[in-house]
Amino acid sequence: MKINSKFLLGCVWIFALTLLAWTLIQLPVESIKFWITGLDLFQWGIWGLLNIVIIAIYVLRWHVINIGLDFIPSFLKLFFIRQAGQSISYITPGPQFGGEPLQIYWLWNEDTDNGYKAFISVALDRFFELWVNFSVLIVGITVLILFSNTAVTIWYYPLIVIALFFFGLTLVGTLFTRHAQFLIRWIKKAISRWENNARLKGLDLHLENISSDIKKFVTQQQKAFYTAVGFSVLGWFGMLVELGLILSFLDIQLTLVNFIFLVVTMRLALLLPIPGGIGTMEASIYWVFASLGLNTFDVIGMIALIRLRDLIIVLFGMGVFHFLMKGSIKTPVD
Repeated sequence: MKINSKFLLGCVWIFALTLLAWTLIQLPVESIKFWITGLDLFQWGIWGLLNIVIIAIYVLRWHVINIGLDFIPSFLKLFFIRQAGQSISYITPGPQFGGEPLQIYWLWNEDTDNGYKAFISVALDRFFELWVNFSVLIVGITVLILFSNTAVTIWYYPLIVIALFFFGLTLVGTLFTRHAQFLIRWIKKAISRWENNARLKGLDLHLENISSDIKKFVTQQQKAFYTAVGFSVLGWFGMLVELGLILSFLDIQLTLVNFIFLVVTMRLALLLPIPGGIGTMEASIYWVFASLGLNTFDVIGMIALIRLRDLIIVLFGMGVFHFLMKGSIKTPVD
């Protein structure tokens, strides 16, 4: 039985909005305006600047990866492409993925002769982000198991799942850099029945180039490799600072362990296949506050500020997406 993709996406949205509605029923919705209008101009400025810095850090990571691949769109072009891609990822099931094919397409247009590098560029950028995300989550969950007052057993299952993804990702990366020929032979065998398809002509060469460039990046571009890892960690630090800033706006004080509890729970909620984490993130924040015995009146303020930030970023990304599709954005390298 073939499942209609639109029907499936509709079901996902119904589930997400139902969960969101359930969460909002538990919260004083009338306080949204109070929290949003409660920030002064200086607080808005600091918060906005911090978000720009965080975005710039991740664009710099991508820029470093491209330099290591000798594939160098301008920083400004990468900024536009990343934001447009992120806006698509936000509205697809699971806010972590979704916009990558478009990012590859836009990068491919930058250098059609070496278009395969667009795939490597996006793949490596995603790899670094996921690898560091899983690493941080493993550390965070381990801290909660050792020091949290919550039931320890509830953290074993997410730790196992995240650890499996982490080691699986590490294994794939190792295979691509040390045993690439094995993977290439497996891919060729898997698609052998379509070897005469016109769209697959030249695939052998692309696979060889992809394997060669990934290996070269990891083994010969170690400065770029470790710089990309460093920017990934720095980006995470920036997100933690931003969350701490939002808590300070709401005058919420948490111990270090409880802060880690909040961070881990929110990030796990965002890994679920729900567009934008709608409903799941709200429910996770409410659960953390209820578990810690905090005033749930503050939950709506936190949700309102986070969603307002998301809305601004997504709207900007959608605007960039519109112009990118029309080829209207011109940068110094064009």
